[in-house]
Amino acid sequence: MIRMMFINCSKKTSCPKKDKSVMKGSGNSIPPLKEHVIIYFLEKGGQESDAVDFYQYFNKRKWKSKRHKQIANWKAAAWNWILNLEIG
Repeated sequence: MIRMMFINCSKKTSCPKKDKSVMKGSGNSIPPLKEHVIIYFLEKGGQESDAVDFYQYFNKRKWKSKRHKQIANWKAAAWNWILNLEIG
C-alpha cells in the first residue's frame, strides 16, 4: 500500500526541493540520453538510424534551433523531424 505524505510548507519552515537528478534524461530535459531518443523514435514508428541522425545533428548544434535558440522540448523537435522524414 502506498501512502502519500503531504508536507505543510509555511514561511517559517523550508520546503524540500525536487530532486532534478531523478528526472534528468527523461521527459523533455535537454540534452536527452541517446537511448531515450532512440526509444522515442521507435515508439513513433521511426527508424533507429533516423534517431541517431537527429541526436547527432542537435548534439552538434548544442541543442539549439536554426535561429540559435535553446530547444525547450526535444520531443517536439523529434516529432517535427519524423514528420519531415515522412513528407520528404
